[in-house]
Amino acid sequence: MYNKNIKKKSIALATVALVVANSTCAFAAQSDNKLTKDETVYSILDENGNVTKNIVSDWIKSDSSLGNIKDVSKLTNIKNIKGNEKPSVSGNEVTWDVNGDDLYYQGESNEQLPVDVNIKYELNGKVVNPKEVKGQSGNFKITIKLKNNVKKSVQINGKNRVIYTPFLTAGEILLDRDNFKDIETSVGTMLDEGNNASITFVSLPGLSKSLNLSSKLNNYLNLKDEVVITGNTTNFQVPTIMFALTSDITGTLEDIDGDMDFSELKDSLQKLQDAGADLVDGAKQVAEGSETLNSNYSKFDDGVKSLDNGITTLKQGSDTLANSLPTLNEGAMSLTSGLQQINQGQQSLNSGILTYTSSANQLDGAYAQLNSGINSLDRGISSLSDGAKTLTDNLPTLDIGAMSLTSGLKELNSSQSQFASGVQSYVSNANKLDQSYGNINSGIDSAYNGASSLNNGLSSLSSGVDSLMSSTSTVSSLADSVSQVSSQLSSSSSSQLQAQIVALSQKAAANGDSELAAEIAQLGSSLQQQSGQLNSAAASLNQISSGLKTVASKQETGLSAVKNGISSVSAGAYSLQSGLSTLKNGSSQFGSSLNQFAGAGNILGDSSSKLSTATQSAYAGSQQLSAGTSKLVNGASSLTSGVSELKNGSSILVGGSQTFGTNLSKFAQAGSELKSGSSVLSTATQSAYAGSQQLSAGTGKLVSGASSLTNGVNQLKDGSSTLSSSSTQIKDGISTLSDGSNQLYDGTVKFKKEGLDKLSTTGDGLISEVGNIMEVKDELVSASKEYNNYSGINSDDMNGKVRFVLKVQESEDDSNKEKTTKKEDTKQSDKTEEKQGFMDWIKGLFNK
Repeated sequence: MYNKNIKKKSIALATVALVVANSTCAFAAQSDNKLTKDETVYSILDENGNVTKNIVSDWIKSDSSLGNIKDVSKLTNIKNIKGNEKPSVSGNEVTWDVNGDDLYYQGESNEQLPVDVNIKYELNGKVVNPKEVKGQSGNFKITIKLKNNVKKSVQINGKNRVIYTPFLTAGEILLDRDNFKDIETSVGTMLDEGNNASITFVSLPGLSKSLNLSSKLNNYLNLKDEVVITGNTTNFQVPTIMFALTSDITGTLEDIDGDMDFSELKDSLQKLQDAGADLVDGAKQVAEGSETLNSNYSKFDDGVKSLDNGITTLKQGSDTLANSLPTLNEGAMSLTSGLQQINQGQQSLNSGILTYTSSANQLDGAYAQLNSGINSLDRGISSLSDGAKTLTDNLPTLDIGAMSLTSGLKELNSSQSQFASGVQSYVSNANKLDQSYGNINSGIDSAYNGASSLNNGLSSLSSGVDSLMSSTSTVSSLADSVSQVSSQLSSSSSSQLQAQIVALSQKAAANGDSELAAEIAQLGSSLQQQSGQLNSAAASLNQISSGLKTVASKQETGLSAVKNGISSVSAGAYSLQSGLSTLKNGSSQFGSSLNQFAGAGNILGDSSSKLSTATQSAYAGSQQLSAGTSKLVNGASSLTSGVSELKNGSSILVGGSQTFGTNLSKFAQAGSELKSGSSVLSTATQSAYAGSQQLSAGTGKLVSGASSLTNGVNQLKDGSSTLSSSSTQIKDGISTLSDGSNQLYDGTVKFKKEGLDKLSTTGDGLISEVGNIMEVKDELVSASKEYNNYSGINSDDMNGKVRFVLKVQESEDDSNKEKTTKKEDTKQSDKTEEKQGFMDWIKGLFNK
């Protein structure tokens, strides 16, 4: 029997949006004192989702009496379905006069729905017309697509975006279990209650496009605009399909916190990825540590084996030691006896060494005085040798110098007369030069005075040029004055005077005085001639004025050039005067020096006479010096030979003395060392004797302790054997640990790459896309609020709310209408009755 629970859930699905919308609508009406227009659109669809009829029900309500209200509506066939009031319709304006606090009316509309439904049927892999495959069997597929038709363009963060008005759409598909098997759905929930399968789903058509979501996140959030139902059918029938949708989801959208921050989630993903990296590093360190432990423990195990072998060798040595200790004890006793005899003979040796050391020290002290005298003798001979050598080396040079001195003095003596003659000539010429330079100095004084006069004259000339330039301005002023006179002459008109003269002549003639008239006429003629002459004179004056100006201009230009030249000449004259002044000062100093030069010539003449006498005396002395140096050279060679032999003997004596002294010092030092060594030897002998006594006693104890050592070594050997065996077992365990740690590292790397890294990458992308919801939330809320009616509304006086109920109603052809069902199955009869009841309920909703 058709399950009534399914029916109830279908009714709930169709009306859930209406209940929610009504509660929020009442609250809005109370908030701003506007009327509330609650609109429900009932649409009947054919099998493919095409609209066949739209019936719109409007409910206008208020907290008080409505009275006269004006509404806006595009509906046709408007009628009041609760009261008797009649509307006044003018275009889209509808006026009502209502006594109560609410009004129900309905009408029809052909306006496009905000959401289109498209239904496609397939049977056995082919697209079919559902009317044509009724009653057939096979694999079926029903695809329902929803398309949002309400969208607008907005700017978000400087980018153009398309926002679809959000419509919460709930859908239900009922499939008869007698006709449909193995049913599966791509989205939503399927409730199977035996007789019927109810598939319900919720969709927000266009939301994924508004949020600009990737297909991955869209699939993850299951924001799909289509549902696909597949299965097998034994008797295909068009299922019952119904939708309810509303745009009133502002409360849900506004609950989304604009301050939601996904950074913590991203940080957590990053920390998880970092922890994965740390885990990989730790696993790697464990693997490497295990490998190192395995490698190093192998060395340790080798060491344990070596230790065991060494202890074996130690045991063998300990046994040998125990067997040899009695012999050692006997040798120690013999050593003690021998050291006792050495200690007794040591006393006599010490006495002889003391006598030897005392004599050696006395001999070493006496040699120090002998060596000091030998060194002093050697130093004196060395000085004598150096002086003899220097004398011998320099005597030939002295002899040659004496001979050169004699020769030079000879030449000087012979040329002295020529030198004296030259000095006399020099003195004479110097006096003449001094007398001639007086004339030159007088000429320099005259030139300096002339330059001063030239400089003064140029200054006067410059002043005269300035005066001439001043006079040029006077000529220019004169030219201006002449020009003014010319202008006055040319501007004076005689036409008025001429007219007056003619008038006087005519008046005189009228009075009968013809002579006076003739004289006046002659005066006018003369005046006219003079006027012409004045004009000529004015023209001449203009020429004179122009000429004067030209002369003044050229004169000023020339005088400027002359003044510039005078300035240059004046600068040169000043430089000449300055140079002559310097020359004059230098000439005075030169004249003074020349007088001193002439005086020095007289002194040079006197000195020349004295030099001639001295030269003759020096020449005679140089001849005697040359003879003495020759004899000195011959004697120096004998002196050098003797000194050289003395030097060689002294060197040999010093060398032998040093060798003897060194050996003597060593001899004395050896005596001291012998004495010290004898003392040490005596002490050591006594110590050795005492030690030998202790050694003898110790070896006796060593012999008795050797047995204990042997027992301990035996125990050590047993322990090392056990350690060697256990170490082998530990080595095998560490090898197993190394293999396991490598497997752990490989598994950790795989876990990070295939698990954590993918989770982090995918999570970051999904979180970034979810963040887009924050960007478009306000626009979605705005679009949801804006769509508050379907047929029209007086937005100035009303708040609106609208929802839609869509029902697919199978159309029937004539052949289907003639078919009758003769099944006598009670179950089928009850199911038909329930279906008819459900359809009546839907029709009742649409026809209210």
